[in-house]
Amino acid sequence: MSATPAPTPLNRLRKEWRDGRATFGAIATIPSLQTVQIMARSGLDWIIVDLEHGPIDLTSAHAMITATAGTPCVPFARIAANEPWLAKAPMDIGALGINFPMICNRADAEKAVRSVRYPPKGDRLWGPFHAPFRWGVSMADYMASADDDMICMITIEHVEAVNRIEEIMAVPGIDVAVIGPGDLATSINKRGQMDDPELLELIARAAVRRGMKLSIIVRALGDALGRRLVASRLRSGVRHLPERGATGAALAVLRRGEVLAIPVDQNMRPSRGIFVDFFGEKACTTPAPAVFALRCGAPILTAIPVRRPDGTHLVRMRGPFTTALAGHAAVEDLTRQLNRALEDEVRAHPDHWFWVHRRWKTRPLEDEAGVD
Repeated sequence: MSATPAPTPLNRLRKEWRDGRATFGAIATIPSLQTVQIMARSGLDWIIVDLEHGPIDLTSAHAMITATAGTPCVPFARIAANEPWLAKAPMDIGALGINFPMICNRADAEKAVRSVRYPPKGDRLWGPFHAPFRWGVSMADYMASADDDMICMITIEHVEAVNRIEEIMAVPGIDVAVIGPGDLATSINKRGQMDDPELLELIARAAVRRGMKLSIIVRALGDALGRRLVASRLRSGVRHLPERGATGAALAVLRRGEVLAIPVDQNMRPSRGIFVDFFGEKACTTPAPAVFALRCGAPILTAIPVRRPDGTHLVRMRGPFTTALAGHAAVEDLTRQLNRALEDEVRAHPDHWFWVHRRWKTRPLEDEAGVD
């Protein structure tokens, strides 16, 4: 007797994530099926139809979800509150994922997970009369893979959620967690202050505490201090990528959606660096962050640790940095922005920078020739 074959999944995103591939999407806040048609055909992997903050009603949402048909783009819906009855209708009209707002603890996360699964795994009520039409399948085929197809996406957007991030992410069935910086800033009385150091520290803390993998490109450090630094990083789960031959490994890190750290305050040889202004002098610095970001579409930020009086550190973050240029001009522009941000931080906290770096060792050819 042959085994019953597993149902073919409607949602391709799980396989993409299992294979370590990053996916890209956007939030649609305008009630326009034409806009969604353009977005879905632009190469996006997913679109979130916004039922939380925008003027989109269920009739418009149905049209927008249907507008993704004929493309690889997977439609999700963002609902106004973590309530099963708000999640029910978007799923029944064809969304293959729900974005739940303001998840602050384990109970909130468990409630969200149960909202997108049918009994006995969850509490979703039956009635997907329109979803099979969107996906071109029978009701039986839709039901066969419904639990596995539905994505549970949660938003971390309150300081309480950051403090409880481990218990939230330990809940089985959470597929995606995203940071909501607007409400997160509001929860610490920093409404609208997207560059506030306290907000950026909370975002970084949430990312690190939920297990985001970090790799760093490093030069060989043979002295005792260097060995202690390497050991400390390894104990924290940081992966070291030797500077020589790191390109392939670095690109793989970014394409898996992980974090890559690259020191930008070290002197480079002219053949490997770009000259940028640093404290009024030309300094030869690495273009690697800009090159990798442009190749992979990854955001670039600066992260500067500042020691506090109690011995802990505040990680001051800036970015993401962007450019409207292309090619080598884009690399130069992003590299200048990074070094300008670094200089600003050093000026604000001069006692926290490692001044023994021979930062200006490499000189431009015109300087060596004595040309003004």
